[in-house]
Amino acid sequence: MIKKNILLIGCGNIGFRHIELLIKDRSVKNIYIYDINLNNSKKLIDKFDYNIKIILIKNLNLKLRNLFLCIISTHSNRRFYLMSKIIRLHNPKYILVEKLIENNIYEINKYYKELEKKKIYVNCSNRLRTIFIEIKKRYYKKKINMEIKGGNWNLLSNCIHFIDFLAFITNEKIKKIKIKKNSYLT
Repeated sequence: MIKKNILLIGCGNIGFRHIELLIKDRSVKNIYIYDINLNNSKKLIDKFDYNIKIILIKNLNLKLRNLFLCIISTHSNRRFYLMSKIIRLHNPKYILVEKLIENNIYEINKYYKELEKKKIYVNCSNRLRTIFIEIKKRYYKKKINMEIKGGNWNLLSNCIHFIDFLAFITNEKIKKIKIKKNSYLT
């Protein structure tokens, strides 16, 4: 088995979840972690028992070789710039980006041509879950209306998962999103 090197940029809540999964993966050799606050990263990873090498890096300009995957779990501001830099310096085989991929249309246009040649994925993982694959088998090509209700669960950040899920099970582009006034929202 070829062991893989992973670069994780951003070690907040989502980055921490990636580490929890990666340290269980026997195909991972090294996890390189870059975060603005390496002290927080160190505290988080000290909680784990693991058999792989975790290396905290202070500078992204350090040349990493044989990088299989780069996971970017930072704030969406300037992610396209960050991806461009990572490709130039480290040339990972794949890039996984947390949603939203970018919040500045200028940045998207500026780096789009450079990035379109790379295998970049946005983390919408419901497509991989067994239950959602089963739902797709049962409801594929049927007209579906979906209603999502919830309390304080960060709708703006999480709605992309539901939109992606609906597009996945129907193999269609979403044509209309209707937002109802909700008594839970204040």
